[in-house]
Amino acid sequence: MVSFILIALFLIIVGFFLSRLPGKEGFLLSRDTAAFGYLVISSFFGGKILKNTVFPQITGYLITGMLVGPYFLSIIDVKNLSHLGFINEIALALIAFAAGAKVDFLKAKKIWKDITGVIIFQLIFAFLAVGIGMPVLIKVLRISPTLKEALLIFLVLSAAAVAKSPATTIAIIIETKAEGSFTDTIIGVTIIKDIIIIFLFSFVAALLSSGGGVSAISNLSLEILNSIILGAVFAGIIIAYFSFFKGERIPFILGAAFLISAVAHHFHFHSLLSCMVAGIVIKNLSSIGKNFMSSLEESSLPVLIVFFSISGASLNFSLLKLIFPAAIFFVIIRLISLYLSTYLGAKDLRIKRYGWMGFVAQAGLTLGFAGIIGTSFHEYGEILKNLIISAVIITTIIGPPLFAFSLKKAKEIK
Repeated sequence: MVSFILIALFLIIVGFFLSRLPGKEGFLLSRDTAAFGYLVISSFFGGKILKNTVFPQITGYLITGMLVGPYFLSIIDVKNLSHLGFINEIALALIAFAAGAKVDFLKAKKIWKDITGVIIFQLIFAFLAVGIGMPVLIKVLRISPTLKEALLIFLVLSAAAVAKSPATTIAIIIETKAEGSFTDTIIGVTIIKDIIIIFLFSFVAALLSSGGGVSAISNLSLEILNSIILGAVFAGIIIAYFSFFKGERIPFILGAAFLISAVAHHFHFHSLLSCMVAGIVIKNLSSIGKNFMSSLEESSLPVLIVFFSISGASLNFSLLKLIFPAAIFFVIIRLISLYLSTYLGAKDLRIKRYGWMGFVAQAGLTLGFAGIIGTSFHEYGEILKNLIISAVIITTIIGPPLFAFSLKKAKEIK
C-alpha cells in the first residue's frame, strides 16, 4: 500500500505543476487527451491504495477524481470534463449492459416477494419521509412557497429521495465478485426502481414545464416503450454476433454501446434503460449470457476507473458549502426511510438488517433530474437543484463503502 500511496502523491504533485506550466494554458489543461490519460492513471493508483481495506476501489477512483478535479487542485478543469462527457456516457452504457445481464429471471422467482415488498415500501416511505420533513426543509432553505409550489417541491424531492445509482451497485458487485440471494435482491430492486424513477422524474419534469396531463403521460410511456424496443433490437444484434463469431467480442460490445447511446440521444430515448433491457434479454433469452457477462467483466477495470474518476472530478463541493444543513437533513431522512422501508418490506433477515446500505448511492440520473429542475422550476429551481446535487455528493461518497460492507456482512463476497 505504501508504494501505491507514494506513486499517487508523485502523480498529483507532477500533475499540479504540469497544469501550471507557463503559457496560455498548462500542458494538461490545453490537451484533453493528456488530461484524460492523467486522470485514468492517477485514479488507478488511487484505487489501489484502498485495495484490501474496508473501502472498495471505486471509492479511491472517486476521491482521486475529486482531488485532481476543478473544485480542489484544478489539475483537470471544467472544460476538460465537458469534453470527456461522451467517454463517461459510454462507460455508463457498458455498466448498464452489466446491470441488465445480472438480472436472472429464474433466480428472481425465488426472491420476488422481497423485491416487490422492498420496492413498494421504499416508494411509500420516501414520500412519507419528505412529507414529514418538508416544514424543516422549508425553514432551513429559508423559502416561502405557496401551497402549489410546496406541492411541487414535495414531488421533486420525493422523486429524488427514491432515486438509486445502478452504476454504483454493479461496480461494487463486479469488484467484489459478490453472488447470492442478497446480491440478486439488491440488483432486482435497483433495476425495477430505475424504470420507476425514469417515469417519476420525467412526469415531474412534465408537470413543471407544461402542466402534465394525459398527453405528458402518453409521451412518456411512448419514450419508455421505444427505449425498451431499442434495447431488445440491440440485444438481438449482439446475440447474433456472439453466435456467429467467437473472437473480438469486447470491441464489438464497445461499438454497440456507442451506437445505442447515439441512437437513444437522437430520438430522445433513455439510453440507460435501453442498455439494461439489452442485458436482460441477452441474459434470459439467449445462450450467450455467461459469455456476454464475462466479456464485460474483462473490460470492467478501465470502464469503472473512467466512470468514477470523472464522476468524482465533477462533484462541485462549492454547492455543498452553500446548502450543507439542508443537504445533510435531506440525506438523513432519506437514510431513515431506506432503513425502515427495507426492514419492513423484506422477509430475508440479512436484507432486513443490511439491505438498505445497497440503496444509498445516487449518481447520473439524479444529477440529470437536478439540471432539469434548475431550468424548469422558475421560482425555486436553483435552490432545489443545489440541494439535490449536494445530496448526491454526500451519498456518492458514503454509498459505495456502505454497500461493500453490507455484502461482507451478508457473506456473499467470494
